[in-house]
Amino acid sequence: MNKKFSTLVASLLFASAFSAYAGTAASTLAVPTAIETRATATVLDINTEAPVADDAVKDLVLSGFKDNSRLLVFSSTGANTWTPASASSFLMFDGNGIHLADYKGGAVSSVPSNAFYFNYTNKQLETKAGLVLNLAGYSKFDIVPVTFKGKSSSFFVLRAWYDATTPVYINMTGGFSSGTSITVVDDVTKAALFASAETAFATTATDGGVLNKELKNGFELTISSAKDGVTVTGADAFAGKLTAMKYDAGAMHVMNAGDANPYMLKNKDGKYIYWDAETNKDSDKPGAFKLASEADVIKAVESGVAANYDPYRFTIYAADNGSKAVQVNIDATAPKRLYINNTNNEGRLTAFDVNGTVASANWAVTSLGSSNTVDLTQFLTGQFVKVNYVANGEEGASNTYKIDGVLTISEDGTKEDFAKAKSFVAEDPATHWAVTTENRGATIKLTNRENPSVEVTLSELRGTNKTGVYEVAVTSATNLKAEELITITPVTTVTMTDGYMVENENVLRNTSYYLAQSRQNADQDIPAYWAENHSMSHQIGATVNKDAATKWNLAFKVKGGDKAYKNQIDSVLIVSTLHKWNAAAKDVEEVKSTLAILPYTFQNRENNEFVKNYKYTNLEYYICDKDNNEAADNGAAQKFALKKKPGNTYNYVTLGGANTYVTDNGYVNVSTGKSVFTLAGDKLFLGNSLENGSWEEMAMYAKDNNSLMLVQPSDDPEYHLVNGDVLAWGDTIKLYRDENANQALYEKGDSKSIVENDTLSFLNIDNVYDPQFKLNPAIFVDTAYVNRENNTCWQYLLAVNVDNSVKTYCPDDPKHNDPEWIKEHGVCPHAEKTPVVKGRFLVNLIDTANIYGATHLHTNPYVNTNEAGEQRAKLSFVPGMHIKDTLFLFTNDDTVKVELGTPDFNVAKFAFRYEDAAEGTFKIQNMWKAYNPEQAVKDDSKVASNNEGYLKWINGTVVVEDGYNKGDLFRIEEGFEGNPTANEEAPEVSSISVVATNGAVVIKGAEGKTVAISNVLGQTVANTVITSSEATIAVPAGIVVVAVEGEAAVKAIVK
Repeated sequence: MNKKFSTLVASLLFASAFSAYAGTAASTLAVPTAIETRATATVLDINTEAPVADDAVKDLVLSGFKDNSRLLVFSSTGANTWTPASASSFLMFDGNGIHLADYKGGAVSSVPSNAFYFNYTNKQLETKAGLVLNLAGYSKFDIVPVTFKGKSSSFFVLRAWYDATTPVYINMTGGFSSGTSITVVDDVTKAALFASAETAFATTATDGGVLNKELKNGFELTISSAKDGVTVTGADAFAGKLTAMKYDAGAMHVMNAGDANPYMLKNKDGKYIYWDAETNKDSDKPGAFKLASEADVIKAVESGVAANYDPYRFTIYAADNGSKAVQVNIDATAPKRLYINNTNNEGRLTAFDVNGTVASANWAVTSLGSSNTVDLTQFLTGQFVKVNYVANGEEGASNTYKIDGVLTISEDGTKEDFAKAKSFVAEDPATHWAVTTENRGATIKLTNRENPSVEVTLSELRGTNKTGVYEVAVTSATNLKAEELITITPVTTVTMTDGYMVENENVLRNTSYYLAQSRQNADQDIPAYWAENHSMSHQIGATVNKDAATKWNLAFKVKGGDKAYKNQIDSVLIVSTLHKWNAAAKDVEEVKSTLAILPYTFQNRENNEFVKNYKYTNLEYYICDKDNNEAADNGAAQKFALKKKPGNTYNYVTLGGANTYVTDNGYVNVSTGKSVFTLAGDKLFLGNSLENGSWEEMAMYAKDNNSLMLVQPSDDPEYHLVNGDVLAWGDTIKLYRDENANQALYEKGDSKSIVENDTLSFLNIDNVYDPQFKLNPAIFVDTAYVNRENNTCWQYLLAVNVDNSVKTYCPDDPKHNDPEWIKEHGVCPHAEKTPVVKGRFLVNLIDTANIYGATHLHTNPYVNTNEAGEQRAKLSFVPGMHIKDTLFLFTNDDTVKVELGTPDFNVAKFAFRYEDAAEGTFKIQNMWKAYNPEQAVKDDSKVASNNEGYLKWINGTVVVEDGYNKGDLFRIEEGFEGNPTANEEAPEVSSISVVATNGAVVIKGAEGKTVAISNVLGQTVANTVITSSEATIAVPAGIVVVAVEGEAAVKAIVK
């Protein structure tokens, strides 16, 4: 032995040497013991004669390694020398130790049988209890078949790898009481030989009643040869379903629970199987199985002579390895086991003395189950499946309803059942089933995708003469019965929102809907529309008159709060686990799939009241909640999922749960690890009442009687489109109050509001004909978010003192956008053709208010107090420039960028949301944000905000209120002939221009004024009096702040 192996073996050799670890417990497939040989490496030849096992075990040896078998060990005592395996040479591992032991005998009588049976997976030997062998420090092995002098054998060795090129082999010696020594050797002739041994069988026969439970008053037997390529004859009598029968009081009866053994076996044709010992007398193993009538059996039993009735009496013994393998004996007095008399490639079925000396390969391989048993791993694809019922023409009162049915959830929502496939859309998740296994495909479990509490276990399916059609053999299901025919097909296309209505949030915001029950009949579909009885009980009734129907706003339930996820949609999340079979590893891979169900609320378009269930004693119907018409997060409104049904109809499914998120995660509830909202198990239907009907709840999976609903977009516009054209641009308008056409919006200076010596001006309302105000109501309309795909919420910028003469924009050099430069040089070749709008733009001052309020606790000119004592932000016209999808706002010391390219509202985007489209009245919508200076300074992203801000005139100024109901009504005059310039008390846009150039700034129109220029550090780099209409002042390259006397400071970038 070389030095490397001397060191290796010395370190690993010790008395009773072993180590082990537990793997995942996994039962093997229910197949006969001697089915599959798994040689995992090329054959090794040993130049000597093969050893022979002791008589006690030699007939148990199988050919090559077999899964779910015992292992016999032939210990090596030197080169080409092995101790013959005996009854005490079985490999055993129960977690407490690895031993060579007598199978369930002597000192190990208490060891469970699954400590002796092994499977080979991922190059690991694993007990049926899920424990993985670790021999002398190795846990992965090649199973290498061994030949002796070129002759095949049943033996194999276990080979591990010391390194990438150096093999080692396992040797085991000793016994249970003396201890088992496990070592590694580098010479295969000194390695232990292993052989698979046939399963042991129970010592007590299985009761007839237990056998008959297999297939509802019956069972099936598969009979084959342990030798490959052998065709078995003489087994026809056992074909098909067999039933264990007993004799009692002159008749034959099916054996039930408590009926023991032996038993007579009746075949599918009502004939009884018996063994005729007189047939084939010329053979060394005579006899054959034949069929007799029931009368013959009764006659034999009633004769009282054992020789007459014993040939009919069977006993069947279950395999100790937990598989479907069984030992079948005939003749209870002198038991004989089913035997295959093999001649070349043919084998004749007979029976032979169960205690006779017979090689295990000659005993018939018998197992419960038919030869057409389906390998259930084929359904472990990592995909959802659909299960459809297949009619067999023998349906009766109990199952006729299943014809043309698909497996789904029962009407009470607690179990599986079939329902007509045409009553579901193809992608309905209630018809999708996740397939998993807990025992590597021995059985499969179907878990419903929509309601994972509903599960079905399939233990056995059988193939039929129709491709893809299976007969259910064994199942735990309630309504899916044994002997029924089904198909199981994968769902090839899956989306996260299958089966439920999905709509864009912007579309919901821009659309009102009709809600109705679909009433399809022979004439036509005449919907029953939702209509609120607002004058009396707020109860929602029904009307077939669409003109009398209520229009409804639909909105998503969001999570709310002050967390970063506050605006996320609070969807119902249902996570499914699926298994995908890995044939190489003989194990499964886990796949996750999430179903997301969007939560909707319904809100009366007219009065903003949310829908909820009026749950009082004997009064359960849906109403509009007069106490909930302003909550930005929908408050206590009932949440609904809109479940798709055929014909563009829906079920309004109720959602349960309360928003209890408490961490920054925002996706799951901390205490449960699941989504907060769940399917509540009900749906709405139109109930009868004395007058207008009522909307009530019924079980979610009950038949759709009066519960098929519609969600129809209203044709009426939700928002006003200026000039009725998305391409229209640049109109001048007047906005005035609905109550008084003379009261118009305009910019008004506020002499009481002075900040840093500047008098502020705000948006206000006054009478255009009152001379004291000198009011100019003209406002320029600039498009912010109008001509966009799928957009009907038309958003505008509102401005005064507008210069829109520049029609191009150069992004490379700001001076190329100066009108004087363009006049002299022409349009820059890099310029883009896009209007550039300069002016002063109407802005919600909430951000300014919050910043100012953080340092001014008692007075804040940027807010006003509403009737509830709440602070609301004012609005003002701020100098700026609109280029493409960005509005640049210029303040005293900064430039603020306002993005315009999304449908969300912000401080500068306004829309005209109709109150009554026919009348032309609307409310002016903007972003609302809370006045919360302390939080704004800490983290402005956590300040409460929403898209539901509306302009309201209070206490002598206009503010942005929270909620549609609080906004004032306005009208619009388009094509207004006024000029949108500053009002008398408002500052005008300066005629002074500042343009940066190489190494200097050019200032125009500031003759006689003092100019101060500083860098970003606040250091003054220039301070002078301008003496001409155009002055060029040299300054260092970089960002500079240019302050001209009497003007707002501006930033410039000097190259």
